[in-house]
Amino acid sequence: MRIGPVIDKLDGLKAFRQVDGALAMADLRQVLKSAPAAFVVPTAERAGENRLAGAHDQKIDVGFTVVVAIAAAARATDSVPENLHDLTTAVRDALTGWTHPDMASATEYGGGQIINLTGGYLFWRLDFRARYHFRKV
Repeated sequence: MRIGPVIDKLDGLKAFRQVDGALAMADLRQVLKSAPAAFVVPTAERAGENRLAGAHDQKIDVGFTVVVAIAAAARATDSVPENLHDLTTAVRDALTGWTHPDMASATEYGGGQIINLTGGYLFWRLDFRARYHFRKV
């Protein structure tokens, strides 16, 4: 799955200073400077059984994650939980029900969880999935 359309969809929210792909997370210093930020990470492809003999006809489920990075410096004032809620709700609302141009089904939300809280920053992941149909004769 191409991540560009997902990045474009999230970039339209204007809630993030940076929206990018997984490789941009490698430069942690830049990530921390650009918080709040969102990063699109492809996570899995699971192929269903081939339904044809002598050709291919498979449904393929695609998983991807959006990692939200926010500064946690204001945690004593309760603004971080509200900010986290607002940002994750915006991501979930933007992507759930939206159909990626490469997919045959609408995007479904799969849940979220904290992945790291360190150095004054919080990283939260939101998991999504969609499906496409692969045919080759």
